[in-house]
Amino acid sequence: MKIKTFLALLLLVIVGCGCSKADKDTSPEAVIVREIPQEQLLGINLEKDTLKVIQSRKELQDLFPNQNIGERTIFKEIDFSTQTVLLGSKFFVHTYGVKSYDFRKKGNNEYTLEVGLSDTFFTQPRVLYYGIIVKKISDNVNISFNIQKSN
Repeated sequence: MKIKTFLALLLLVIVGCGCSKADKDTSPEAVIVREIPQEQLLGINLEKDTLKVIQSRKELQDLFPNQNIGERTIFKEIDFSTQTVLLGSKFFVHTYGVKSYDFRKKGNNEYTLEVGLSDTFFTQPRVLYYGIIVKKISDNVNISFNIQKSN
């Protein structure tokens, strides 16, 4: 009887050790802290059709080479120890405005950012800049982004 109990406990230990902790999702939830108004992104030096994950004040300042971002209240209030900035750009033949943001977690270190555009637009081509401040995410995240025009 003691041998059966010992073998049963040994089997439980072996099965328990076989569980991988690598499969456990440890990445934070997708939480938007604040949207960045488009006028706060004037003067940004960001290539078109890109999304940047900004983890430090220096990285953010590097995107505004001829300006002091400390003079902009929204950037001054960012706490990079608890927050990350997502900045993106998209070229359009017509100029749209940002209507909404949807930031979601898809899996371990995988997120998606959807940017909804307003249905009004102007007829001149330009690059649309958009941005949000989110709860801190790691450097090695994979973020897919999608721009949605209103129907």
